[in-house]
Amino acid sequence: MSTTSNRGLFVWHDLMTTDPAAAAGFYGKVVGWEMKPWGHNVPYTLCLTAQGPVAGIGALPEDARAMGASPYWLGYVATPDLDATIAQATGLGARVLKGATVIEGTGRYAVLADPQGATFGVYTPAQPAPAPAGGRGQFVWHELTTGDVEAALGFYRALFGWSELNRMDMGAMGPYVIFGSDGVQRGGVYRRQEGSGSGSYWMAYAHVPSADAAARVATRSGARVLHGPADIPGGRITMMLDPQGAAIAVHSARMESKPAPAAKPVAKKKPAPQPKAKPAPKRKAAAKPKAELKRKVAAKRKAAPARRKAAVKKAVKRVAPQRRKPARKAVRKPARKVARRTTRRKSARRRR
Repeated sequence: MSTTSNRGLFVWHDLMTTDPAAAAGFYGKVVGWEMKPWGHNVPYTLCLTAQGPVAGIGALPEDARAMGASPYWLGYVATPDLDATIAQATGLGARVLKGATVIEGTGRYAVLADPQGATFGVYTPAQPAPAPAGGRGQFVWHELTTGDVEAALGFYRALFGWSELNRMDMGAMGPYVIFGSDGVQRGGVYRRQEGSGSGSYWMAYAHVPSADAAARVATRSGARVLHGPADIPGGRITMMLDPQGAAIAVHSARMESKPAPAAKPVAKKKPAPQPKAKPAPKRKAAAKPKAELKRKVAAKRKAAPARRKAAVKKAVKRVAPQRRKPARKAVRKPARKVARRTTRRKSARRRR
């Protein structure tokens, strides 16, 4: 367990869960930790980054399960004197959940609950070690949700020397206060929303290359996203519950769009000769509306019989005289000739 004696820094994190093997596989995919058994005849798995181990995964104790405890992440804050810190914390209203415990060859730790009920660990290492770096897989932010922001700030200020570095107005949510030490931001504190159903608690943020990609992988692996992926002033985050129900968050830098490459100057070309424009074809007269055409067709159909009758009468008048005249001449002429012949014969007989 790689730690540091720097006061007020979160130097280690434990995951207590109902299925350590499944949790190790999940966080290996989502955060990118390499898993390694700790040994020492203890069922405990180390979570490794390129800079070294940052966390461990163990089984949720049976007595905790019996009391209804669910899987959880627990952050440990470094202190140079564990016993003095425990005494000071209880004097400020904290409760001891697990008294001072020795880890052979590593150091001593205890688990406390602050006056508002948020659980945290305190740790005094056996050997000093470098402070945690900010690379992939490292825990880079810690956020406290509490019922009383000012009281919580006063408690941790006295216990670890944290100072208020910035305060942002969140409207109905109240202020979001950023705390740190030696001028370096370490985390934030904000007020718990009424009716949320959750008490005071700490949330740890692990650094990943992409909070969006981590959210997709986590969802496919059975996790439930609580918030995000979303932009924040310091980058982009996703909050989630792992498949066993432990809450954790991931953080990544905001992806900035790359500027488009400058366009190369294009040599100007002489304009090609344009063909002569052909005269536009004459437009046909616009078609008459259908209603008007129907009206005209109906009128023509109605007037057609009368026109045909008048035309027939006119044709008959023009043709009838020509037909009757030849007929009268043809009938009368033969009658006259016959009469003349008969008269001539009678006259001839009388003469005889």
